[in-house]
Amino acid sequence: MSCRRASSESASELVRLFVERSPVDTQDPLESMCFHVRKLRADATRAGSKPPFEAVLHLRHIDDPEYDDGLSCDGCLVPKGRAYADGFRMLLRSGAPRARTRFTFAHEICHSFFYEIVPEIKFSEHSTDDEEERLCNTGAAELLMPADSIQRDADGRAMSLSTLTSLASEYGVSVDAMLTRLRGLRIWSCELTVWHRLTNGRFACDRKLGGINHPGWQWLDPSVLEGVWNEPKAHSQSGRVFVSFTDDQGRDYSTLVYYEAQRRGGAVFALWSRRKMPKAASPLFRKQARRSKSDPPSGSGLLDRVS
Repeated sequence: MSCRRASSESASELVRLFVERSPVDTQDPLESMCFHVRKLRADATRAGSKPPFEAVLHLRHIDDPEYDDGLSCDGCLVPKGRAYADGFRMLLRSGAPRARTRFTFAHEICHSFFYEIVPEIKFSEHSTDDEEERLCNTGAAELLMPADSIQRDADGRAMSLSTLTSLASEYGVSVDAMLTRLRGLRIWSCELTVWHRLTNGRFACDRKLGGINHPGWQWLDPSVLEGVWNEPKAHSQSGRVFVSFTDDQGRDYSTLVYYEAQRRGGAVFALWSRRKMPKAASPLFRKQARRSKSDPPSGSGLLDRVS
């Protein structure tokens, strides 16, 4: 993530050249980024005596991360010279949650691809490129949560809050990042909402991932959230309910969703789906997706030293 001011331009010469010069037959920037990340993962696991964490940094000419209390953003990649081979310093903001720091770390690694492939733009004065940032987020997701590995590990498991939490823990990422990945790979089609209780006892939507993101979402039956709030620790409720919001033009929008909701600390987490949430497959019929010795390690192990 850059600390410079973001540009409003969506299509960029930087990304066009990145795709054009990448050694893969595609016009899709996302496919180009994933090609470079997958190659990096493969190269890191073949780096001999170097652990994958150190191998990734070495391969991308990046020094060990430095932590800075005064950093105004989550992290940034700082060139040490005027060429890719001169290397980089990586600055990360101190005190951020570990999962967020790991994602920032992976995101900054992906910026190094642009310095290598399009140096005439990256080593000159330029504003933050929104498309580059989006691609680095995609690359970070592929680095930490490889598509093949996620497909394998999610196979046969219930679409539920417990599965979401388990997968996020296994890969060392936040539940938000994991849900975004599962949705992006079309493994899950649900949405995540997080609710905080106000001083008047009502609940407000703190954030929503997937679907229509609007701050005014409400449950038409508020007693559902109240019941979840009063449930014993770690218990969840599920069912169907209407949810709605009123847009800025005063138009009402409502839909019927299946849900699973659970109180976690001072918030209620809820998964929504337009379709009934499938349960876990029976072990008797579940595909036995076994890792071979040649399989790369999962995302949780590649960058374990990032704290």
